Amino acid sequence: MGTVVLVQFDEDAYAEVPTALRADGHCVHAVDRSRAAESIRAHSPDLVILAPTRSGADSFEVCRVVRSISQTPILVLAAGDDEVDELMAFASGADDYLPVSKSIRLLRARVGALLRRSEPPEVSGLHAVGDLVVDTEMRRVTVGGAHLHLTRIEFELLVALLENRHRVVPRSELIARIWGPWPGDDHVVEVHLSRMRNKILAAGGPRLGEPSPGFG
Repeated sequence: MGTVVLVQFDEDAYAEVPTALRADGHCVHAVDRSRAAESIRAHSPDLVILAPTRSGADSFEVCRVVRSISQTPILVLAAGDDEVDELMAFASGADDYLPVSKSIRLLRARVGALLRRSEPPEVSGLHAVGDLVVDTEMRRVTVGGAHLHLTRIEFELLVALLENRHRVVPRSELIARIWGPWPGDDHVVEVHLSRMRNKILAAGGPRLGEPSPGFG
């Protein structure tokens, strides 16, 4: 499971793609091409999918822009099955190319393979999301190499979220882990989470800790 930014040039043509990927447990952010760079910077995705119109020329330019700001794997979906377009996609920085005429099952398999290939080797106590690096053994947080000060609670919240980045964490689970038995207002989580998020954003890091209303 991973975070995917889907750049849609034509929402109707690829309507089943985000639904299928979410069914596999991926977090999908579907945006139009004008918001591609903004979304990639905000979400630090594990994969970018470009889903262009039948004339794929515009997608090559977007692919070049994406590659200029991120080393995230890029999968280009193509309306047709043209060898020239495929060569252009790879020349523009794509990592994979798939005609949309192929089955949705094949797309899901390709996405899974790209995500597995891009997973960094595990290092004990080390978590990284974009420019944000958290060393749990040293209890140190950096953004772009610069130290970021977090309170103990903010640090514990961040580590809990990073260790569970592919699922929604119930508020009760965070409270039990960080505060233990807690008779007070459980919205204390949102207060500390907001402060933590704002510090990371102010330092130029990714946006983390999106709330899931009514759950976590």
